[in-house]
Amino acid sequence: VNNAYDYTLMIGIQVLNTTAKETPADLLDVPFDDPRMIGAFEALFDQLLPALTENVRYLSIGNEVDVYLTAHPEEWDAYKTFFDATAAYVREWAPWIEVGVTVTFDGMQTEADKVVRLTETADVAIVTYYPFKAGLQVKEPSAALIDFPQIVALADGRPVILQEVGYPSAEILGSSEAMQAEFVRYA
Repeated sequence: VNNAYDYTLMIGIQVLNTTAKETPADLLDVPFDDPRMIGAFEALFDQLLPALTENVRYLSIGNEVDVYLTAHPEEWDAYKTFFDATAAYVREWAPWIEVGVTVTFDGMQTEADKVVRLTETADVAIVTYYPFKAGLQVKEPSAALIDFPQIVALADGRPVILQEVGYPSAEILGSSEAMQAEFVRYA
């Protein structure tokens, strides 16, 4: 594709997607560190590779994986093995792509040791950010002024990609459209 525009893309292969394992049906019961799972990812990546121009700069292997892994704590090590192997494969065949795994800001804090270990070989820190406190009530709109520097610190020198940033306006969550607008000014 010959484009007159300069752009950067991030893609995600969501084998874990927040609360669910989203692999083909024949792999649902296969552990992440099983060679069949790693091989299936490599085969998928091989099929995608011809379409991955140098505009594709970032790849996330899994979305908000800390949520799923916290609910399935016996899978942290297997997923780390999977991530390390598949990230190395991506770098070998597409060295222009920086690889990471998307985690939630909450998980960066509550599962810090596990997230640090999981992402120690990542090129980038990829994070979703929704400023909630206990009971799914929103934090103050200025929360980003405190939380964003924490994200940078937790990234440990790696570039940070904010994959999603949101602030709800629902009254039931202790929010409003005015608070949401104020959050946008701070973020």
